[in-house]
This record gives sequence, C-alpha cells and structure tokens, in this order.
Amino acid sequence: MKSSIILLLLIVQFHVSAGQVTIKGTVRSAQNVEAIAYANIGIINTEVGTISNEDGSFTIQIPSKYKQQYLIFSSLGYQRKVISLDSMENSQFLEILLDESVIELQEVSIISQKIRKRKVEIGNGSSLLLSGQLAIDTLYAGGAIALLIDKSHLPDLTFVHGASLFIPRNLMPSFKVRMRILAVDSTNGGRPGQDILDEQIIVSSTIRKGWLQFPVENMNQINVSAFYLTFEWILNKEDRRYIAGKYDEYMRLNPDRVEYDTTTINGEEVITRRIGKVLAGTIFGTTNSKKDKQKFATYHRDNSFGKWENSGGTLSAKIELANYPLQPTNQAKQ
Repeated sequence: MKSSIILLLLIVQFHVSAGQVTIKGTVRSAQNVEAIAYANIGIINTEVGTISNEDGSFTIQIPSKYKQQYLIFSSLGYQRKVISLDSMENSQFLEILLDESVIELQEVSIISQKIRKRKVEIGNGSSLLLSGQLAIDTLYAGGAIALLIDKSHLPDLTFVHGASLFIPRNLMPSFKVRMRILAVDSTNGGRPGQDILDEQIIVSSTIRKGWLQFPVENMNQINVSAFYLTFEWILNKEDRRYIAGKYDEYMRLNPDRVEYDTTTINGEEVITRRIGKVLAGTIFGTTNSKKDKQKFATYHRDNSFGKWENSGGTLSAKIELANYPLQPTNQAKQ
C-alpha cells in the first residue's frame, strides 16, 4: 500500500513590534580568539534562539518583553556565558569570549580482565516512515528533536560507537546535522537536559533519502541508564535565506494557498504564515504508531534554548553502544 508523507511544519513567525532590539556580534574562544561555529545563543524556554555562523558571527532579535531576561551563549567544550539584556541597546555589537571547559582527570587503577566483546544498536529503527519533522524559521535557529533511550537492561554497554538518523526527504543542496547526547532532566518532567558528551559531532550530507550515519572519533562513555539521543538542524544565515527565498516566492505566486494566524502576546502582535507544502529544508524521520509512542518518548524544540515540547511522532534514530572502547581501526570515514 502506498503511503504519503505527513509533515509537521514549523514555519517562520513574523513578529511585529516597535520595541525590538537587534544584537549582533561574534562568539570566539578566550584561549586563542578563534571563531566558534554553531554556538547556541538564546533566552531559555522562549522563541528567541539561534546559532552562530561558521565565522562565529551572529544576529539575534530580542522582543521588548524579554528586556529583563538573560541571553545565554553555549558551545560544546566551553563554559556557558550569560549576559543581562537589561542594558542592551539596539544594534549593539558583542564580542563573546567563551572559556574552554577543563576536565580534571582523577587517578584510576587499571585492572586487566578478559571480557566477551558485545555491541548493540538500540533505538527506533523503522525506516518505513509515514511522517517526518521539519524545522524552518528564518528568524531564529537551533531547532532539535530528541529520542529517549533507555539502556537500563544493558548496563555494561557504556561506550558510544556511532549513531544514525533516518532522512525521509531532503530538499537542500547540502545540509548539516549535529548529534548530541543529553541527560534526562528529572527537575523538568524528564525532558532533555544538559549535554553528556563534549565532542562536536556534525555531519554534512547531500543525500535525498536514507539513513544518515554519525561516526564517532573519540572515546565517549555514557554511565547513565537513560539519555536523549538528539539531532539538531544546523542552519546558518545562508541556509535561512535560501529557505526564506523558496517560501517567499511560493507565497507571492500562490497567495490563495497561504493561511494567516494572528495572535497578540503581551501587547506584541505575532503573525504566522502557514502552507501545507514542503519547498526547502531537511526532514527528520518519525513514526506514528501507537507501539512506538508507548515505547519511546520524543521531544522537540524550535530554537536554541527553546522549550522542549512533546513531539507528535517518534524520532527514527539509533545509537550503537558497546562494552569496549572505540578503536582507531574501527572509526568510520567522514
């Protein structure tokens, strides 16, 4: 039986407000002043969030209702920095320097013991997908989707050997995805929390459909019984302009196919334009069966530091875990 792809579209919202502040700047390493690409920037649990570009530059618009909040800058392997927005002025330029995270190694005793090597792939491995999720927002960036992995029945499998994500449809010339491993935040209803791994695992691809592989280069160990396997859309300013151009052209040529939603939040008018057609972007596969939803929890967020919400589908993704460290000869080529 032939099945059509059902899509959850997160289309750009246009904020109409006279009190917005535009902040531009760069994110760099405090140690060597090198640019930090794809740093997460935003206000926690709001619609305001983005990522830095490859050269570390960023632009973010702050609605006036958030003037008393704090802007967060974060990147894997670096210490988080928080800036108060109270004194920020329009078009102010910020140079953010992040300090590298230093991990102090404890003294360890090594005991040699012969073990039987074991490697298992766990997760939602269905590839006959009936749905998918797409993040499209020309104003902000940093959207992600996370699948809860419970490995309590596999306590000895602690080493990460790789992961994979199913792409049912890609309409970009090329795209990038970042893989993350997030802790379960027991203080926030079991939603995704802080990063467990410090390694930047970003894959570039041009595939139109199929399983996207995420090879791991370093030895990474997960010593918790449950965690979130997370994938983040990496959309720089050129990507967002490309996507915006495709949708703007379609909506200009087909005004009768555009739906408009207008809401007022704290005196600020928010207009959302929606269409039921995918023109650009990369879709992350999900499944909608009751069995998958009962077995796995899936959350998504629309931007960096955005609020994690229950997803309508179950992310189709897998992680490879073993009871022995990754060896250099087993590393996959990127």
